[in-house]
Amino acid sequence: MKFLTDEHIPPALVRGLLRERPDLDITEVRKTELVGKPDPLILERAAAEGRILITRDVSTMPDYAYARVKAGLPMPGVFIWQRKASIGEVLESLLLLTAASQEEEWDQQVIYIPLD
Repeated sequence: MKFLTDEHIPPALVRGLLRERPDLDITEVRKTELVGKPDPLILERAAAEGRILITRDVSTMPDYAYARVKAGLPMPGVFIWQRKASIGEVLESLLLLTAASQEEEWDQQVIYIPLD
């Protein structure tokens, strides 16, 4: 699977994912020119590269993601880190999702993690 992690995703989560699943292709916003850019540009990059976005932005990102879907624009999926979840819970859910699904299953979906 290919992911784009929003700038507020801690590097420890990325390290944990890659330690368990070195085959994952992860680009971190915090290491690109996208730092500080508006959500629609982040989603546009994710779509252009076919990456599922991992974000902690529960307040605005879902609306922008659904707006892309409604407009018929590509939206490979968004995984939203729920505010009260620990890094371990999120890591566990992401590892489960990467092991038990294909990235195309998340196309045009907004999923809140950890999974219940």
